[in-house]
Amino acid sequence: MYKRQGFDALPDVVDSVDDKIAEGWLEVYRGVAEDWHADEFIRGDYFPGTGIHGNGTYTAVFNSYTNLNFGGVRLNDPKRAFMDAVGVAETYAGPDGVVMRMAINPNARLARYIDIYPQWRADNNRVEQQYINPDGSFDVVRFQKEQPIISDLGRWLVARGYDGMYMDQKDFLIIYNRGVAMVERAYRRMRK
Repeated sequence: MYKRQGFDALPDVVDSVDDKIAEGWLEVYRGVAEDWHADEFIRGDYFPGTGIHGNGTYTAVFNSYTNLNFGGVRLNDPKRAFMDAVGVAETYAGPDGVVMRMAINPNARLARYIDIYPQWRADNNRVEQQYINPDGSFDVVRFQKEQPIISDLGRWLVARGYDGMYMDQKDFLIIYNRGVAMVERAYRRMRK
């Protein structure tokens, strides 16, 4: 489905995303435990990772307004926001990993979790009724096998053409279409 939507397009790789961020692109960071994970994201076959809020590539957001046309909430301390975004990415990278710095195109079609979740849940609830066992329990294995799109928020959004989803309460951006990303060529190494 991701390929059918063209979401497996490779991101642009540049020396610096500073100019794009100054133009209004969203600054995000991704920490990965191995160099090859970062290399795979920018040059390899598309692989949407799994996560609690659906399949996709999870990133930590930094922007002094964190808005990207979402009615921006001003952060009290933009320097703290930067440290939080980088700190989150560093945590995922671990001691031997790397942190990728990226910019997301402001024309990307992004869902906002707080807005889209009720619609997804309503669709899910309608379908889930078919998977209630006679004893009243829910057959989650059969549901996920037979309903792979609606059972995963990321796939549900990809089917609707969304490039990503912004997680308001956590300042995460989950990328579904890596073609909307611009990635800095040099990774930040944790140590070695």
